This record gives sequence, structure tokens and C-alpha cells, in this order.
Amino acid sequence: MSRLEVLYYPDPRLREVSTSVDDLDEIRDLLPEMFEIMYKSRGIGLAAPQVGVRKRFFIANLTADPEEKDQEQVFVNPVIVENSGVMKEIEGCLSLPGLEATIRRAEMVVVESGDMEGKRQQVEAEGLWAKLFQHEI
Repeated sequence: MSRLEVLYYPDPRLREVSTSVDDLDEIRDLLPEMFEIMYKSRGIGLAAPQVGVRKRFFIANLTADPEEKDQEQVFVNPVIVENSGVMKEIEGCLSLPGLEATIRRAEMVVVESGDMEGKRQQVEAEGLWAKLFQHEI
């Protein structure tokens, strides 16, 4: 039985401020279900607040293919520390089904984030990755 479900706008929980993840064990058990929801919704990313979890993390798989488990990533307490350039592209959102809009985003971002081993990493992202980071964060 599913515990999580995608929240849809205008659900007020989507506007609540999320808190940092202090203990990876508090989110570890949520990940399989979140990936399942993301794939079922045909997404490439899913932020915890979108399923009613008020924590700062998101999951991603740019292939959107549930068979490609090696492409699954988790970003814990992500922060955009640098950005440059401009791109405008059409985006959708799992919490706004059926809606798409042209969104202006930075073309390149540098993101500091934790992983599920507790290591902090810095990622420089362009294109679809940059768009995903900005959308989910």
C-alpha cells in the first residue's frame, strides 16, 4: 500500500518551508516509493515536498527509465551556489499535470549537495541537468 502520493496545486502543503535532512535514515525508506511514483508519473525528477515530505531533497533519473537504476540519483540539502547564462524552455511539473510553460532559467548552475553516503559534492550542470536542479530546488 502506497504511503506517498503526488500533491497537486493548489495544495497548501506545496508552499510549506522544508527543513534540512539531518539524518539520512529519516529519508532512506522513502526513496524506492518516490522513484516508483516518479516513473509512474513519467517524470525525471521529484522533490520531497511534492509527495508531502517537508525535507530538502530530491530524486532524479534523466533517462526516466525504471530499468536504468544505475542512473538514479538522490540530492540531499542541495544549494545552488553559482549560475550563469540564460535559457528559456518549455517545462512541466508533476504537481501541475497537463500544464506546460516557457520558463527562464540559468543556462549553467553549480550545486552543492549531499549524497546518500553522507558526502558533500559540487556539481556543475548545463542544459537539462541545470534545468532539473533549478526546478527541483
